[in-house]
Amino acid sequence: MPIDNPDVLRIHVVNVDHGDGMILELPDYNGQAHFGVVDSGRPETIYRNRVTDYLTELVTLRGKPFRIEFVCITHPHEDHYGGLEALLDCFGDNVNGRYPNKIEQFWDSGFRISGKTYNELLARICNDDHIVFVRLASGAEYEFGEARIIVLAPSLDLRNRFDTYGVDKNNSSVVLQILYKGAKAVLAGDAQFDSWGKVAEEFPRTTKISYFKDALTERSEGVNQLDCQMLKIAHHGSKHGTSLEYLEKLNPKYYMVTCADNQWYQANKPGWGTDWPHPLTSSAITEVTKNPQIHYSYADKTVVYSLKGGKVSKVSFVQKNPGDANFVTQLAAAL
Repeated sequence: MPIDNPDVLRIHVVNVDHGDGMILELPDYNGQAHFGVVDSGRPETIYRNRVTDYLTELVTLRGKPFRIEFVCITHPHEDHYGGLEALLDCFGDNVNGRYPNKIEQFWDSGFRISGKTYNELLARICNDDHIVFVRLASGAEYEFGEARIIVLAPSLDLRNRFDTYGVDKNNSSVVLQILYKGAKAVLAGDAQFDSWGKVAEEFPRTTKISYFKDALTERSEGVNQLDCQMLKIAHHGSKHGTSLEYLEKLNPKYYMVTCADNQWYQANKPGWGTDWPHPLTSSAITEVTKNPQIHYSYADKTVVYSLKGGKVSKVSFVQKNPGDANFVTQLAAAL
């Protein structure tokens, strides 16, 4: 029997250790299931198919006609685009794929690199007549049924400096605010301080002004455009991706840190150290949020956040990976 999803937006943060791969399970409308993908995981063999396999199992479990409304690669680092080829093979232009021509749009930041792999993937997408290619900038908004997505970054100012003024890949990251009936989540890519400064500038707290008959005015604090209940921490918990100031503006209760454990860094990236998340990031979180709910990829594996009723209504955990025994059972329990 098909599983309907009329009133919950779920964010599946798929475990790819030090990397990002997220699936947005949007509420059903028009008789269909709707999904979005934000980043696709790492390129190594054990990771490159994980987001695709997870989404395939989710689609099968839901048992409904579906569309992938967008695939977003926040920026061109391989721990974010490493699984893109597998996604395209399964859901894109490959006529032999399991679900061909299901991707409606491809989103990226417009930051260009000389690397062969990512450019070949972009060329493949550009040659796919079914996929609309979109280069995002702050202020863009998209609606999918009653769900709304606002692009917080990259700012137009940073985009205009991509080619000539040394904006690095991390600061080119797409940052998305996900809204559903009063519930808000922010997916921060690998955005660092330059990017967050522009976000704070372009999405300030609004000021309410009251006018009186005697021409006097009264100002009061208005709506905070950046507040949220859930935040996917920027840059895997790096000290360069989190500041006290921007956390105070976002003020979430739930934090997701997509990092690996110390043994992984020692074995795979010995030059990176083992401060993931960095103590400064952890201190900023505890300074801003009383009793924060912090989840880590290495400890909690895949984490599923359910947005309903203006809040994060449920947090579920899928400890197994696609292909493991009991994975489908755990996934079903998370819905």
